[in-house]
Amino acid sequence: MPQLQNVPATFVVGAERVAKCEPDVVIRHLLDASRWTEWQPEIVSTVGPERVQVGDVVHGHADLLGFGVAGRAAIHEVPDDGLVEDVLVGVRMRVSYQVEQRRDECLVRATIVTEAPTGISGRVLGFLLKRRLRRMQRTALDRLTRLAEAQSSTGIIEQ
Repeated sequence: MPQLQNVPATFVVGAERVAKCEPDVVIRHLLDASRWTEWQPEIVSTVGPERVQVGDVVHGHADLLGFGVAGRAAIHEVPDDGLVEDVLVGVRMRVSYQVEQRRDECLVRATIVTEAPTGISGRVLGFLLKRRLRRMQRTALDRLTRLAEAQSSTGIIEQ
């Protein structure tokens, strides 16, 4: 069957990290929109609740490749083990986090699902977007797990 022209291709970017702390420490950071700037590399500011719930919308600004961009995250799901949000910041993405207990540590998984740009330059833009999202996701998970481990090791968990 021939491929249709200008039909966006969906791609998935995933990463995971181990955090030496309890899952609830990581989840507290995931659900606190006021602190997303501490661990998400491109978010400059957010306006939202300290504990997001299904239906909440967090507004903010990001610095993407040197450009200031307004964005929003609509909270889609808040299961006991993570967060699922629809994010619109230049492109629309479904972003999910899952935190799983593993003995004396936890596994933090992040997944981004989005569509590649279409058109003649879509392949190049899609390739660049995928690389950028992958790098952004790895950095975010590194920062998130370090932040959670640091707060867990001090015994002081800010709320």
